[in-house]
Amino acid sequence: MIKLTILIAAFFLFSHNTFVLAQEQSNFGLGFHGAPAAAIFYGVPTLQKDFDVQYQFKLGFIAGITIQYSLSPKFALNSEVNFESKGNRVLIPNLTDENGTFIGTGKEELHADYLTVPMMVKYKFGQKKIKCFINAGPYLGYLLGFGWHVLPVGHFPGYKYEDDPDNYQRIDYGIVTGFGMNIPIKEQWLLSIEARNNLGLHKIIKGLSYKNEYSKNESVALLIGLIYKFPSGQQVNKENTK
Repeated sequence: MIKLTILIAAFFLFSHNTFVLAQEQSNFGLGFHGAPAAAIFYGVPTLQKDFDVQYQFKLGFIAGITIQYSLSPKFALNSEVNFESKGNRVLIPNLTDENGTFIGTGKEELHADYLTVPMMVKYKFGQKKIKCFINAGPYLGYLLGFGWHVLPVGHFPGYKYEDDPDNYQRIDYGIVTGFGMNIPIKEQWLLSIEARNNLGLHKIIKGLSYKNEYSKNESVALLIGLIYKFPSGQQVNKENTK
């Protein structure tokens, strides 16, 4: 509930001034999007080797709002406020109990929940109606929560644990890239479909003792969203005079 409240507050703060300006200019668009995402931590090969574990993608998700400003027919600025559930799955092939007895293959999932703000440049190309696009730019993230879910195996019951986010780097940053298309569905509405990659550039775990080791976020998603293109003041005046 707290996370949802933060996202809603960010939505109104982020979009209020843009909404006022957009009523006078047709260059603005406002929308929302969401999708499941595949997330993983990368950059810890020595840890994986020494403890005989494997890092795998886990299922996360992304949801948020977007504000777009067209600079020209081909270029636009695109900014978002997102809630993202990132993380990692750890596979332990030879899990044993306290007596050294083999239990089975252990699995645990780590979830790292972030509020992220990407700032991207969008390049549009293609047909007059269906426009393809490429997105690229940096993102800034803030860690909201971090937890573990150790799955049951054999006679081991498993458990869930919510860790203190202050044990990790609160701030995350990285690069966002994407490729997709906008499909008009009504005069002012666009259906947006985008393959998105988020590559973290900042170590997220504090005090990792292994030399030259780090753990960073990466996630991929197929975003589905709707964008409303605000009519210009001239369009509104024409409609009012009909």
